[in-house]
Amino acid sequence: MARGLKIYTKHNSMKNLLMILLFAGLILSVTAVKAQPNAGLKGGVNYTSLSGYKGDRRLSFHAGFFVEIPLNKKWTVQPELLYSGEGQHYIFGEGEEGTQGEEKTITLGYVSLPVMLRVLLNSKFYLEAGPQFAVLAGAHSKGFGIDGLNVKRSFKNSQLGLNMGTGISLSQQIGLYGRYCFGMTDITPYDNNLDRSQAAQLGITIRLSKQKPAVKQDKKVK
Repeated sequence: MARGLKIYTKHNSMKNLLMILLFAGLILSVTAVKAQPNAGLKGGVNYTSLSGYKGDRRLSFHAGFFVEIPLNKKWTVQPELLYSGEGQHYIFGEGEEGTQGEEKTITLGYVSLPVMLRVLLNSKFYLEAGPQFAVLAGAHSKGFGIDGLNVKRSFKNSQLGLNMGTGISLSQQIGLYGRYCFGMTDITPYDNNLDRSQAAQLGITIRLSKQKPAVKQDKKVK
């Protein structure tokens, strides 16, 4: 199921990458004016697929950093900057006498900017949701007898997504989370198929400073 993947020869995505970095900086500067943000690192595994391909999902990874910006005791905004490996295994063509063809893999690498709105259910558990903008850093088709065929020109340079997830704080600095990203962009605009990237994520967060407890209000003096 190659569907006319093109060999990438020369393409400059630096402009898109600079745009996402500037956008991330703008969000951080605006939201952190009156807040006391907590920065940290995060990373984990991806289990991804492309909606228009048939085959097994791809196991990959994501990693990056985040900033927690408290709005009040229950609500938090969390911008992130991540690298995310995505893609799908698929079957290319047919073998001899109508047997199944060779299994190949589309590997996609994105630099993504999720902006999550989080609500605390109690002192440990939270729910989150928010949009994501991502820039394509690389795209290869593996299994053609070479290390990887560059097919970046067959895919759109950027995509939008919607994230939903949950998590738990194990301590003031360590947490676990699960998240699912629903791609909203057709990332192969040069064919008649609708291909949207979908990614399930499991990972760990490490805050670089201890989370500050909520400030108790002073009792009124009678």
